[in-house]
Parts: sequence; structure tokens; C-alpha cells
Amino acid sequence: MSSCFKMTIFLLALLGMASSWTTVHDKDGITIKIQAVDEYRTETLHAEKILDGSLDEVFRALQANKGAGDSVVRETVVIYSKYDHLVITQVDLPWPIQDRYFATRNVTKFDDGTITIVSRSVQPPKRFAITDKLLGAVNISRFVLTEEGPQHTKVEMEFNIDPKGLIPAWIMNQIQRTKPLDFYASLEKTLIDVQRHEDGPKILPAREKP
Repeated sequence: MSSCFKMTIFLLALLGMASSWTTVHDKDGITIKIQAVDEYRTETLHAEKILDGSLDEVFRALQANKGAGDSVVRETVVIYSKYDHLVITQVDLPWPIQDRYFATRNVTKFDDGTITIVSRSVQPPKRFAITDKLLGAVNISRFVLTEEGPQHTKVEMEFNIDPKGLIPAWIMNQIQRTKPLDFYASLEKTLIDVQRHEDGPKILPAREKP
């Protein structure tokens, strides 16, 4: 069997692992798509919306956004560099479901007109393990901010999260499909606050490079 034929079979197999993207929401400027991938138990979700703010403003708003609510607590536990962190996220769930936590390596990259924030699960060091919570998996978490003119920024998010344990995948899929709506609503409120205090202290210096 030739190497070219083997490579063709390999590429076809990779293509067969993922279904095409299916749009499940396209309203009020928000587009949400889902994709089933054999590698993961839950669906991968992609959402995007263009916000009325500069790239700098939207980036600062994203850093300050607290839209996850009181049931979610995030803590940066290791700083490898200014834009490379180990983050522990704890999620309180309704009884009798066991609470979850996630350990992720969060890296921010800057390009001309684009900021990308990528997070992936890592095995937490023993000192950061939480024994009374179940460790979930962030298979994919990506935010891409793209400048769409002086005062418009496209915010794309793509994620695949598996809470592990006994929560059925179909329930998690239904929950995930609504998350972008809450996220964009919260981010826009934070963005307004950032813009109102443009002359005050900066959350992050504008256009700062790592």
C-alpha cells in the first residue's frame, strides 16, 4: 500500500470523526453552531457576535466580566508569565449532583488586530486538587477577538466541556447551547462600564504586548 494511499485513508478517517456544523441559533446578532465529534462525549459549540467597542475595550471587558454568577469561582493559582496562567475554576451544582472543578492552562496571544485566549485542561498539582469535588474536563475553550473597524469587535467563542461523572451528555449539551446568550449579555454590560470609565484606571493597558 503506497504512502499516498495511506495518507488519503487517514485524512478521510479524520473527516469522518466530526459532523458538519449545525446552526441552532441565529438571532439578535448572535450565531450559535454545534458539532458532534467522536473524540468527545459532549457537543462542541461555536458562537459569535460583533460588539460595539474597540478591540482594547472588549479585551478589558472580557478580563473584568463576572457573568458566571456566584456558583462559579475562578482563581489564578500559578502565573507562568503575564499571559500564561494556571486557573482553578470551582462550580457549585444543585444537590444531589456533586460539585465540579476544572484546572486549565490559560494562554493569551496577541496578533495585529486579533487577540486569542486558549484554555485546556491540565492535571492539577496535588496541592491544588479538591477532594470533595469531581474534576471535569475542558477539552476546548477558545475566545478570539477580531477588530472589525475602529469601534467594532467580533467576539468568537468555541468550547467543549465535559463535566464527567453521571451527568448525561444530552443534558450538558442543552445547557451549553444557552450559555453564549448569557455570556454576551453579561459581556456587553461590562463593556458599557469599561467605556464609561475610559478616563479612569485601566483594567489592562491598551494594546499591551506580553
